Amino acid sequence: MSTTLTMNTISFTIADVLSAVETPNGGYVVRVPSTGTRLVDHDAEGVALNVPGSNEDEYLDGGALADPTLRPGDALLFWRASPGSHWTSDWPYPGATSGSRNQYCVPVVCVDYDPSEDALCPPPVGRASNPLVRFGRMNPITEANIDLNRLPRTFPLAKWEDQENSPLTPELLANYVMPFAGEYVSGAWGTAGFTPGVGNGLYGRNYAEQTSKALLYLCSDALDSEKMPVAIGVAQRGLALAGAYMDGKQDMANGGHFQGRTPLMIAAGVMLGIKQMSDPRWLGPRFWERHAFYEDGRSWWFDPNWTSLWQRTSDYRWGGHPAALDRPPAEWGNGHGSDKWAVTGYYVPTCGANLGSAIAMRLMNRETEIGRPFVSGILDQFMVGPPPHALTELAVAGLSIPWGEEWAKPWTGLGIQRQAFDHLRERGLI
Repeated sequence: MSTTLTMNTISFTIADVLSAVETPNGGYVVRVPSTGTRLVDHDAEGVALNVPGSNEDEYLDGGALADPTLRPGDALLFWRASPGSHWTSDWPYPGATSGSRNQYCVPVVCVDYDPSEDALCPPPVGRASNPLVRFGRMNPITEANIDLNRLPRTFPLAKWEDQENSPLTPELLANYVMPFAGEYVSGAWGTAGFTPGVGNGLYGRNYAEQTSKALLYLCSDALDSEKMPVAIGVAQRGLALAGAYMDGKQDMANGGHFQGRTPLMIAAGVMLGIKQMSDPRWLGPRFWERHAFYEDGRSWWFDPNWTSLWQRTSDYRWGGHPAALDRPPAEWGNGHGSDKWAVTGYYVPTCGANLGSAIAMRLMNRETEIGRPFVSGILDQFMVGPPPHALTELAVAGLSIPWGEEWAKPWTGLGIQRQAFDHLRERGLI
């Protein structure tokens, strides 16, 4: 007997479904017979089976499966308004943008156990032949696995309440309790084009800002009952990212793209008690934080202790463009593509948007896991700023850098990330 399920305007029918549970990311965990079953029908614009965790997105052009057979450990992705179609004005979720061409993306993971009502969606991206991806899909992960006691409770919630238009739980929920974001399977410049806008702002710095605020909130003294909805959203996103990374997804330094993913996955791994997520070093140097911030024996031109360097691009396809921070700013050049342009246009929002994440990684004792240059480069360099003589050199070169300011919208001035930094630094906690 066939079962028809519907989510976010997409309906699909699978034969011999033994049980099915809706997951927090707008997907389903479906138990199918160990001998397998088949996808009978769907009304989505496209469907893909066991999407590899690569940086390519050509597969999204498909509209039907060559083989509709489904077995435990398989994962389907359905989508509507797929790439290649015109941008649509049908944005049903708060915060969706005109850059979102993949308005709906529904993951369905097939398992051989009865999913519980509090099931989290296993990693929906990755080949079923990958043993790590398959292990993640074949072992139940539920909301009950989230343990908030594994996180610090260092940041006082009162700091949030002091901020006008304070980013409390409703805003965080709008960002993290959402449909599955197809960005997990797209390439660099596709982050906006393949993701529901509410799941990812147009640029990576928007995503990084969301992650920073969410992780600060999870490290606060808020009640567990208040934190849990955000924790579920972070855990769910982290699982989706983990599957893609374990199957080969490669990040790089590329302006503002790829930011905010690694600290989110690490925090999810900490809460869930999954070491492969909380310490991703075993996956190698495939994360943005380890490409954008690095150490190579040099230092900033004015201080040998400023050893965390930064680069705008470090692309496995196009090569890297390290900023000439070891040379005086008078040598940084002018115009588009120069080091002056890169530092003012990318370094500042990069540091400012990731401030909360850097704080959270230090509070969680995950500085080594994510990369010391990322955390120290933000907390101990950008937030502190250079000495007066270096500031003078920057000014003479026509550079006005807002050291120590967070990057956040729509809030301006002394935002929540900067408030957290000041509070914790004054008490010697970071």
